[in-house]
Amino acid sequence: MIEWIWGALIVALTGVSMHYLLKVMKSECEVTWKEFGFGMAFFLVIGLFGIIKIFDYFAVQNLVTYSENWSGFEVRANWQRVTCSEDGRCTHTYDCHPYYVPEFYDCSYTNSRGQRVSRTCTRMVRRYHSCPYTTEEWTFSVDTSTGDSVTMGDRWFPTDPEQHRWRGWGDRWVPALPGSVQSGVPTNWSAANERLASHRPGGVTFRHEYPNYVLAANLSILHKYSDKIEFYKAANLLPDFHTEVRDDYTGERVYFAGVKSLPADEWLTASNQFNGALGLERQGDLHLVIVDGGAVPVADADDYIGALTAYWQSDAFAKNALSKNAIVVVLATVDKKSISWARAATGMPTGNELFTLTLRDRLQGQPLTPSAVFGNPNAEVSSDASDADKLSVRVEHTKGVLEQVLFGADGFTRIHMRDYQYLHHEIKPTQEQLRWLYVIIFFTSLLAWGIAAYIGPPTYHKWR
Repeated sequence: MIEWIWGALIVALTGVSMHYLLKVMKSECEVTWKEFGFGMAFFLVIGLFGIIKIFDYFAVQNLVTYSENWSGFEVRANWQRVTCSEDGRCTHTYDCHPYYVPEFYDCSYTNSRGQRVSRTCTRMVRRYHSCPYTTEEWTFSVDTSTGDSVTMGDRWFPTDPEQHRWRGWGDRWVPALPGSVQSGVPTNWSAANERLASHRPGGVTFRHEYPNYVLAANLSILHKYSDKIEFYKAANLLPDFHTEVRDDYTGERVYFAGVKSLPADEWLTASNQFNGALGLERQGDLHLVIVDGGAVPVADADDYIGALTAYWQSDAFAKNALSKNAIVVVLATVDKKSISWARAATGMPTGNELFTLTLRDRLQGQPLTPSAVFGNPNAEVSSDASDADKLSVRVEHTKGVLEQVLFGADGFTRIHMRDYQYLHHEIKPTQEQLRWLYVIIFFTSLLAWGIAAYIGPPTYHKWR
């Protein structure tokens, strides 16, 4: 309601100001009081309604849009070889083999009698063909089960490009290769290709947008809250939420809080492999935190995970806050060999309570190793017998605790955001968005009053 009141005031003040301004300027254009009345009626009934409704729609869409991780597996490594030719499809070329073409130009002139004589002349101009540097250009990409495709090398020169130089008929000289173009096969693509060839596709992660009514509804009592956030941050036990995806599609979802000397790379690899299976089968996204059990004893376990999830869903991470498909698992250790206590939570306020309790009981006392915690799920990629381009992925599970629980009958189930659409009425434009709305209303009304003044009957003033 407040935007309607302010909008009407802006329209009215703009119209009145233009009326008196044009009157002071003694302009022939004028906003008469009759035009002002009709204009205000139009704005209040149609103009403001349309502007505010359209603005509110896009403002709310912006507020509810957050980012989440989509995980899956590599399914195909593509190596595209483009054969190069003169004036062909290759990207990296140079000017070669000049030729001449006629060009028409205006050569009009003024004769001796001062008359302009139109004339078109022809001249020969030099043009060039495009010659490629090499006989081929290579492009490397990886397709994934999420539907995303990653290009790891675009139009690279072949390995040892000097041995693949392109030469036209009679060419004795070719320019040096540009140093900005890479050559050979990308290391990351080779690794992905080897994994697929050995039937061990790697896990992948990508960021995608989704609507989150729970986080966007500022008045919602469903928000996570904790008064321990600052306490654990001061103790350096509350890691920041990771949203970066590095090395094309590797997500960093293992955190160490007060714990050192653990094989971080092994944990990261196991996490991405596990999340590939979790994303493919359950559309989930698991984040694992290993915390010092001496600094956070079991008596404080619930306070700690409550502070962690509340912090990760706070305004500190804005649109990258802990998402609705997220699972947070906290493992505490004292000796870095075994799990002293465990807790789990999700990114939604309700649902999935059973598996969080099961994880609490099943993980306690387990060895603190990637294989014991995550297991070693593997994906098997197969093609359709009738369509080789159509690939399917099946996950083979092992005996990791997280595997057994999360993929079991009472495991993780992704909660649909449509169940929380009733929160839509709590989502209101921010103060910054409202300021932009008022700016739009001002300039729209300024334009409308200006048009009304211009097309109205002229006003004649008596000069003294």
